[in-house]
Amino acid sequence: MEWIQDHIPAWNGLLALFLFWLPLLLCLYGYTVRSVREFANDRAARANAELPTSQSNGYYQPSITVGTLLARLAASVVPIVNLVAAIFDVAPEVFGQFFNWASKALDIPLVPTRAKRWE
Repeated sequence: MEWIQDHIPAWNGLLALFLFWLPLLLCLYGYTVRSVREFANDRAARANAELPTSQSNGYYQPSITVGTLLARLAASVVPIVNLVAAIFDVAPEVFGQFFNWASKALDIPLVPTRAKRWE
């Protein structure tokens, strides 16, 4: 019993690290990059809409709003939500190139194809 009481703080720290802090950092990074990209796209769309040759008549639909930023911040900070958001929303975009490389590198058949005998 004494061993358990001595080692519980270490386990709590690891649980906090893996279930809250790492997803929080991943969400903050991923959502910041996504927001900056959307902001740049909105600025370009607005500049394009203001041109006299534009077919949009000076109107554009913004893709990023204050509500979007607040929702992303809330998704990053709320404990269980940030874990789900990190796994299903941010990680595929952030680590997409790594996942593509890993799937190509590990796509080696266990049984190689057989050379054709009668050609």
